[in-house]
Amino acid sequence: MAREEVLQRALLAALICLGAATLGARADLVQVGGSSGWGLGINYPLWAEQNPVYVGDVLFFVFPPAIHTVFALPNNQSLTACDFSNSTNLSQPNNSNVAPGLVGVNVPVSAPGPDYYACEVDGHCLDGMKVAINVLPGPRPVLAPAPAPGAGIAAGPSGA
Repeated sequence: MAREEVLQRALLAALICLGAATLGARADLVQVGGSSGWGLGINYPLWAEQNPVYVGDVLFFVFPPAIHTVFALPNNQSLTACDFSNSTNLSQPNNSNVAPGLVGVNVPVSAPGPDYYACEVDGHCLDGMKVAINVLPGPRPVLAPAPAPGAGIAAGPSGA
């Protein structure tokens, strides 16, 4: 077998293994705050509890740019105190698939563990516009499709 053919087969085997490793994995675009988006009056602790985020997902913040911001905070102490001194401003729009008058900010999630986000506009963080998201190890599991209607348990013979 020629050396080139051996290399081609090795490359093909590596690609098959890579494909198998990612089979069944998916990433989601997770809109922070759900359909309400990023704003005041949302129970973010409850939202975070009900919406798991996995490594590989992308957090999607949607908000009116003149009214809100989104900052990544370094730790829970900063989040609790609404201390933005060591935070990173993520408010620059990078997703244009939003309604007019809103901006969209995608934040890729690359590591498991807690991530902290808040709005820096005066009083908003103190009023609850902040969220701690516990990122789960990825990739996000793929759920099996629901069985087709009528694909359940077969009926037995009728009669006595």
